[in-house]
Amino acid sequence: MQRIYFTLLIILFASIGSTLFAQSEKEVRRWGVEFSPVGAGVFQLFQGKATYLLWPHKTTSAEVGLGVLLQLESTSATNEGFNSDGTYSAAMLSLAYRQYYWRGLHTETVINFGRGAVSDNVVDGEEYSAFQLFHQHFVGYKFRLKKGSKVSIFAIPQFGIGYVPLDKEWPTTEDSGIFFLGDLKVGVNF
Repeated sequence: MQRIYFTLLIILFASIGSTLFAQSEKEVRRWGVEFSPVGAGVFQLFQGKATYLLWPHKTTSAEVGLGVLLQLESTSATNEGFNSDGTYSAAMLSLAYRQYYWRGLHTETVINFGRGAVSDNVVDGEEYSAFQLFHQHFVGYKFRLKKGSKVSIFAIPQFGIGYVPLDKEWPTTEDSGIFFLGDLKVGVNF
């Protein structure tokens, strides 16, 4: 399933074309709102955040973000990776920092923290709920798709890794380890 996810991101990246690499915007739009449609559609993982642009006139600007990550309980085949310990669900807040290096090229660090829960645990069949941390680190490019007088629309394909730095609070059959991630965010700046 991860191959399909990465293939979709590569197709999007290739279809946008090289004309968008020449991005220049006279009017700075500091605020933004973005969400992940692929995560919601494929994995039932709802991620969204509000962003604020720092140092807009510097060569290397940055954005900070505050958002949410909601994952509903699902036994769908697309969620097998999340459900290695049982049926997993989460409700978390997200803090993000995106550092730009050249035009839309950036790295992003996201820290998600909040409640994680497992029902039908694979070891003992019980239900567990605990505070969880989930770190994500991405490399990506922000494409401005449409520049309007009041808002601009963008898409951000990203690839990276994620990991859970805390030990799980429930019985498990495997270590947390590192997860390879792909993401697509769409949104508006205003």
